[in-house]
Amino acid sequence: MQDWMGHHFGLIVPFYFAGLWVAICYFASFLSGWHLLSKRFQTKGEFHGPKRILQSADMRFNSRYNGCLTVGADSSGLFLVPLFIFRLGHPPLLVPWSEILTQRKKRFFGLMDVVELQLGRSEEVPLTINMKLAAWIEAAVGTDWPTGYPKATPSPPRLIG
Repeated sequence: MQDWMGHHFGLIVPFYFAGLWVAICYFASFLSGWHLLSKRFQTKGEFHGPKRILQSADMRFNSRYNGCLTVGADSSGLFLVPLFIFRLGHPPLLVPWSEILTQRKKRFFGLMDVVELQLGRSEEVPLTINMKLAAWIEAAVGTDWPTGYPKATPSPPRLIG
């Protein structure tokens, strides 16, 4: 067996790493809640609204999608899809605004403002984004931005004195 592995090591290694990559991508999909959301919000069509590439977001259980998301927004909803190499287990999502709640939060000991979007009324999967991306989404959708929580527009700076 060792002799066979020694001769075929170059063939085994790529299959090992490919299998590991598939397992990691699917595990991340289940952990983050993406798989749960895809059951109701998977989209097969092309998204034609405004999009921003290489965006970052956090999802549940501290799952981070750093610089690998394409985020789109229009009156139909919030569009999310990762870069091609991370797409296994992560089909494109289009979550309608009626299924999203927003809430401003503070992170890092209250020093950083973020916006948490709760995706899916029944799934309740959090998607945390920075204020800059939230303001862009809000501007792209206008009056369709989810109500019930404060808007994502950054508040004016406080004067100390």
